[in-house]
Amino acid sequence: MSATEHKHNGIHVFVFCCADYKNIINDCVNSIDQFIIDPIISRNIVSNTTINIDGYNLIQDKDFWKLLDPEFKYRNLYNHNWIKQQIFKLNLDKIVSGNILIIDAEVRFRKPLRWITDTKCTVFYTNKLNKHNGNEFVKQALDIDPILDKTFIVEATIFNTDILKEIQDRIVKLHSKSQLAAYQTIVFDDPTKIDPMPKLFFSEYELYANYLLKFHSEKVDRLLKYQLKFFNSIECETTSNSTGNVTKWLTQYEQIRGTNWPDCESKEDFANLPDDIKQECIEKFGYNNDY
Repeated sequence: MSATEHKHNGIHVFVFCCADYKNIINDCVNSIDQFIIDPIISRNIVSNTTINIDGYNLIQDKDFWKLLDPEFKYRNLYNHNWIKQQIFKLNLDKIVSGNILIIDAEVRFRKPLRWITDTKCTVFYTNKLNKHNGNEFVKQALDIDPILDKTFIVEATIFNTDILKEIQDRIVKLHSKSQLAAYQTIVFDDPTKIDPMPKLFFSEYELYANYLLKFHSEKVDRLLKYQLKFFNSIECETTSNSTGNVTKWLTQYEQIRGTNWPDCESKEDFANLPDDIKQECIEKFGYNNDY
């Protein structure tokens, strides 16, 4: 690799891993070490549980959410783990500055990849039909016409924090409310419910890529069609939306926990909580074994 091939200062790596995928993250991390060519400034994991990997900073969901919603006014956004994680990705400028490689824990890189050349990035897309279509979400959130023949939901991508700030500002101005309030209104059938149903598919990848290609196409070095030879996403039996999973428990607990309550990683750990906390969970918040 020539000395001029990388003029940028490097990338921040963020791996998103819910508790249910904790057992598969090491393979993801190993593939990053093996195949990402760009210089890496920082390595980070965002998770709703404790994950300790040498060289990686851990940012837990509850701490990240406090940066965005310190009064916990948007509890129903937090309650949807998929949406919560997407909002985190769109707000990584609150954590670092510069170019960010965002990776889901299911991703395995398969060949050497360079994501940034000078100040330009590589963007992957696919034109494969996807049951999840983010076009209407992009249109409503940003008031732009989305690219219809491509989808950018490929589970690994580059975000730039300056562009993230532009997207946030545009959403606030267009909707005359905070970005969280805007997302809540755009995505949910009834934004006032504690557990509303999504009416639109929320996609951070579609939102960012469509904005990037419309307003900053000069920052794109390569627009590549996604192929398995670059990286793939492994199949997982348990997902963050599965019934009775760890993520659902943690989400419920984080929503009700008091300031001085200890961590409680699973339903099985509930019995080990102090009696007064267990009593409050049952009597005030209606805890039962179906959580």
